[in-house]
Amino acid sequence: MQVQKNGIRQPVPFVHFQTSLLLCLCFNGFTLFAGTEATFDPQAVFTRALLFHQEGEMLEQQGQSKLAFEKFQSAQQCLVEVQTKKPGWQTALIQYRMKQIEDSLKKREEKRSPDERTENFPDLNAKNKRIGLPHVPAVRVPVATKERIPEVDAFEPIQASPAEIKALFLAFESKSQARVTELLQNRGLFDVVDSSGRTPLMLAVMAGWIDLSNYLIQNKAALTAQDFRGWTAWNCALALKKPEIARQIFDALGQKTEWNTIACQQFAAALSNEDLPTVDLLYRNLTPEPVIENSVQPLLIWAIAWRNVRLVQTLLEAGANPNGVLRYPVESVFKQQLDVKTMSPYLDQDRGITALMVAAAIGDISVLDLLLNRKAERGRITARYHQTALAFAAANQNIRAMQLLLGINLKEADRVQIEISLTTQRAFLFKDGKMVFETKCSTGREGYETPIGTFVITDKDRLRVSNLYHAAMPYFMRLSGSAVGMHQGEVPDYPASHGCIRLPDGAAHRLYSEIPVGTKVVISP
Repeated sequence: MQVQKNGIRQPVPFVHFQTSLLLCLCFNGFTLFAGTEATFDPQAVFTRALLFHQEGEMLEQQGQSKLAFEKFQSAQQCLVEVQTKKPGWQTALIQYRMKQIEDSLKKREEKRSPDERTENFPDLNAKNKRIGLPHVPAVRVPVATKERIPEVDAFEPIQASPAEIKALFLAFESKSQARVTELLQNRGLFDVVDSSGRTPLMLAVMAGWIDLSNYLIQNKAALTAQDFRGWTAWNCALALKKPEIARQIFDALGQKTEWNTIACQQFAAALSNEDLPTVDLLYRNLTPEPVIENSVQPLLIWAIAWRNVRLVQTLLEAGANPNGVLRYPVESVFKQQLDVKTMSPYLDQDRGITALMVAAAIGDISVLDLLLNRKAERGRITARYHQTALAFAAANQNIRAMQLLLGINLKEADRVQIEISLTTQRAFLFKDGKMVFETKCSTGREGYETPIGTFVITDKDRLRVSNLYHAAMPYFMRLSGSAVGMHQGEVPDYPASHGCIRLPDGAAHRLYSEIPVGTKVVISP
């Protein structure tokens, strides 16, 4: 994966998910991790149960009763496994499928003579009681009846014969959309699967049948089901460049769904290709939040470290937390990517460094503006050294970043400016490019030289007293968050201060009154 940095595409690790167990796969030469909190996949086991049941029905019709019985038993075991290992997962649907299997077994038993009825079939409800699951009647999750034809009861499932299921998938193979639509509408075959575990919704998406896909989505047709390769319908839609179908599926789900391995691949590819609409769609609708391989840092802060403004904007719009913080310990790979030397001691020793602080240290005005517009808290401080975003901007002399954090309109920021000459010991006030005021001043004496450079007035204090020299410093105007500032004091004709810029009484009062916080101050030799 690569991202843009200073016009150059640079490699970036792929994403994985911060979990207890990780599944590893290889993708385009990079290692990509995706994980879940448990290795058990209820959807896959449920899909196997459906397939076993369908095979059992077909074997029963062919007269292979013993094999059919084994398939029915396998289907039951799969469903019980789901209930045991994932309590509460699709309870109503599982109970409905159990009832179907019990009905199949009952029909098989009725066809046999009393002497042949020797097998003992498990009481599934009794099993439920043993593992603490409630007895739930066989019902289908209600769907919007206005989207279904009158013959279909949205609340009661329709028993489908193996012949009808076979006819449905043959219609898909022959690309007969009319026949597929007829079978789906008249028989409600929404959650059957073919020999590869693919549902009608997956096949409709793969065939490019938009209207039929929309119909199935509206009827909640196995929206999160996975085939035997791990693909869902929305994975198929994204792979076929049909994000609008994937978006409709996510909207129909009404809540975030879990990542799967295919989605991990698709998200990594989208980051690599800067396919930001796909990044937005997956980040917005999947959980948990993805992180970079070998890192635990939020993806938003990685995007800031990559200097990728468009990705930052996409993630923020998709719901990334603008007040996210670095997680500790901070990995060396992140430090190398960030490459801001003044932050190194804080990355090692401090806690609570926010996305806004990282952007301030870099000095990226566009990213800062995006974060502030998303209500990033500029007043947050770190836990140990009590640093703010403004302090990180000041440490790196990021003038525009400091002004933006101080709430200054950058278009108006240069209208007022102060210039100080160490050689002449004079201070000048400029407004709209014209000098409107000049005064003498006294800067730092030998050993306490006033620093040279460009600064910003970050705060003002009318009655400040030095906590180091215990001296009054009225009309104090601090420069870039440092201990140096301009203030009223004794002004001889030579440098006499401990580093500050002393001003005569009237001049200090005027400047204090006329220049706002955020004003740029240029100190020259």
